[in-house]
Amino acid sequence: MLIPIGSWCRCAYQVNEFIKSKGGEPISYPFDWTITPFASLQITFSKSFNTNNVLANENLLLSPFGSLTDISTKLIHHHDFDPQDILRMKGIKGVNENGVPLAIFDRDLIMKAKGRLIHTYNNLEKLKNNEKKIGFIRWIRTGQADPTLPNAFEGETLNSLSDVFSNFLGHDNFSILQIRTEIIKDDTLRNSIISYKNEEFGVSAVIAERRGFNGDGTTNFRGEVESWNRVLNKFIIEENITL
Repeated sequence: MLIPIGSWCRCAYQVNEFIKSKGGEPISYPFDWTITPFASLQITFSKSFNTNNVLANENLLLSPFGSLTDISTKLIHHHDFDPQDILRMKGIKGVNENGVPLAIFDRDLIMKAKGRLIHTYNNLEKLKNNEKKIGFIRWIRTGQADPTLPNAFEGETLNSLSDVFSNFLGHDNFSILQIRTEIIKDDTLRNSIISYKNEEFGVSAVIAERRGFNGDGTTNFRGEVESWNRVLNKFIIEENITL
């Protein structure tokens, strides 16, 4: 089975589409809807993590991307709230990057987002008793020094990711695929997998992607289906992962 673990929404979209193309049924996980720095993985995969603290009043901030950040997890809830609502909040006295008084925000939306995370987190918990080999898929965009979120991958290596997952699961029946994108202008995608390196704790790969969705040149988040399909297929075959 394949588990998308961020950092951005493209990873979940591509992994889930790949699973469906193979006749599988995708399962939702907490990071499908969020921007997920490495620190968030460390927090949410910790044995001490308590979902009851998610999106509590004192833990909500405006994010740099026009969405909401939960301090307790460092997760940026980028798709749970209407961007227009967030924009309107910026014009209200007392609302800035240092805090969001929930009294002026729709409490039902907060509870819906919290409920979604708790539900999907339960799917993570079930992995502890899973007998199939797990493939964790992590997209680090265009590299470790991400200009959009400078500290997103601080301390992240295949080794540190492996420690996080093995401590949470209580077993090491998993492999990690860490993907980096190299943006190209070549419309032919002659070399969709630029590099694929087997390491001690998983695989690091670089794939070629054109801007937008399949090279349409837009700001669409979905990415390059052909490149993702090829690297994911290579990964599940070589790591003996069944969907």
